[in-house]
Amino acid sequence: MSGVKKATVTRSLSKTLGNVQKELNECAKRAEEVGKTGKKALDAKRRKTEGIKLPRELPADLQQYLKDDTKQWKNFLKRFDDSIRDAGKLYGDSEDKLQAYASKKEKSDKKIAGIVVEADSIRQSMKGKDWYCDEENKRANKLKSNAERVVSALRSDSRLCTEALNLSQKCFAKYSEAENLADLAQMEYDRLVNLGNNRKEKERIKEENERNAKLMADDLHSLRNRIEAKDYRKFGGGTYSSEEQKLLDSFDALVADGEYEQALKEAGDLKAMLANAAEAIENGQITWETAKAAAEKTLADAKEEAAGFNRDEIATYSGMNAGEIQAAFDEVNSAEAAILAEDFAGAETAVANGMEKIRGIVETTVKNREAAENRLEIARCIMQALYDANYDEPQAYLDDENDELSELHIVASAPGNVADMEMQVSLEGKVSFEVKNIPDGQEQLCTGAVKSLQEKLGDDGIIFDVTDWGRAEHQSKSVAIPTTVQQETTIQMQRSK
Repeated sequence: MSGVKKATVTRSLSKTLGNVQKELNECAKRAEEVGKTGKKALDAKRRKTEGIKLPRELPADLQQYLKDDTKQWKNFLKRFDDSIRDAGKLYGDSEDKLQAYASKKEKSDKKIAGIVVEADSIRQSMKGKDWYCDEENKRANKLKSNAERVVSALRSDSRLCTEALNLSQKCFAKYSEAENLADLAQMEYDRLVNLGNNRKEKERIKEENERNAKLMADDLHSLRNRIEAKDYRKFGGGTYSSEEQKLLDSFDALVADGEYEQALKEAGDLKAMLANAAEAIENGQITWETAKAAAEKTLADAKEEAAGFNRDEIATYSGMNAGEIQAAFDEVNSAEAAILAEDFAGAETAVANGMEKIRGIVETTVKNREAAENRLEIARCIMQALYDANYDEPQAYLDDENDELSELHIVASAPGNVADMEMQVSLEGKVSFEVKNIPDGQEQLCTGAVKSLQEKLGDDGIIFDVTDWGRAEHQSKSVAIPTTVQQETTIQMQRSK
C-alpha cells in the first residue's frame, strides 16, 4: 500500500524517570563544576592577604614630628581594612550562593524520590490491566510533567553557581587591591619613620628658619621620592611634570644659598602640589593594577571552564559550523590582546560575551546529543520489532552520514515482499512511514502489519500511535489504537532468541 503514514513514538514511565535522574545529575555536575572554578587560587589569595600584618602605630619618640603627615598612611590602612572586609563579605556571599544551590539540589532530589514512589504506585495499579489505561496514562503524564518541572527548576537554580563564581572573582580582585594597599601602607610607614627621624634630628638646629626650611626640604624630597618611585608618567595624569620639578629645584637652590625665609614662602604651595600628585599617582596605579588583576582572573577562569568542554562533541551535536564555534572561543581568547593593550574593561566584556555564547552552544549540544541518542534507541527497538515480525534484517542510515542530526531512515523487506516498511525518524522522535506493495482492496494487510509492529514495540515500552492511516483509514477503525502518551525513556535493544 503506497502513501506516507505517520506515527508518534513515546516511551514508558519507568525509563522516563531514569532519563530525568540522569539529566538531573548532569545538570548538578555542570553547576557544581562552575561553582568550583578558580576556588583553589582564590583560597590561596585569601590566606596570603589575610595573613598580612601591618604596623598600626608609629614609634612613640617620632609621633610628635609626624602629627600632620599620617593622613595618607592611615588612609591606606583604612582602605586596606575595608578591602579585607569587603573581600570577606564577597567570599561569604559566594559560599552562601553555593549553599543555597546545594539546598535546592537536595530538595530536587527529595521531589524526584517522591515521584519515583508515585511511579511505583502507578506501575502496581497497572498490573493485570490494559497497558493503555486512561487513568494510569493521565497520572503518568502528570508525573512526567512534575519530573520535568523539577529538572527545569534545578537548571534555573544552577545560575546560583555562576553567581557564586562572579562573586568569587570580585572577591579575588578585592584581595588583590588589599595587597597593593598593604604595600603602599608599608612604604608610607617607612617613609614616615625616616621623615620623623630626619625631623627629630633637624629640630636640634637652633635657627627657626633654617630648621623649618630643612624640615620642609625633607618633606618635599620625601614626596618627590614617593612620586618618582612609581610610574608617574603613566599614572599621574600630568600632575607631576617639569613645572613641579623646576619649582622643587628652585626651592633647593634657596635653601643651599641660605635663603630660608624665601624658601619657606614658596614651599607651602609646592608641598600641596606634590602631595596631590603623589596621591593621584598612587590611586591611578591601584585602579590600574586592580582592573588588570580582575581581567586576568576572569580570563583565566574562562579558559579553565572552556577547557572542560568536549570540542568533538560540540562539533558533532551543536548543529553549528566549525567557524561559528571557533568564533565563540576566539572571542574569549581575544581578551589576551585586550589585556596587553590595557583595555581591561574590553577584555572582561569579551570574556563575558564569549562565555555566554559557549555556554549556549554547550547547552544546545547536550540537548541534541540526548535527542540523537534517544532516537537511536527508538530506531533499534523498531528494527528489533521488525526483525521479530520475520522481516529481513532491517537496515538504518542517516540522510547525511556526516551529520548525526540528519533524518534517520529504516528500511525492511517483508516476507513475500508484501507490506515492506520504509520509515523516517526525525530527531524529535516523530516517524513517517510507508507500507509498500499492498494491493488495492487488501488494506487489512497494511493494518495488520502496523498492528503487529505496535504490539511488539509495546513489549519494549514503546507506544507506536498511528495518526494518519492513509487509504487504510477505514480498515484502522477496527484496530484498537492506544492513546498517545508523551513520555521519554532510554530503550535497550534486545534481539529475541
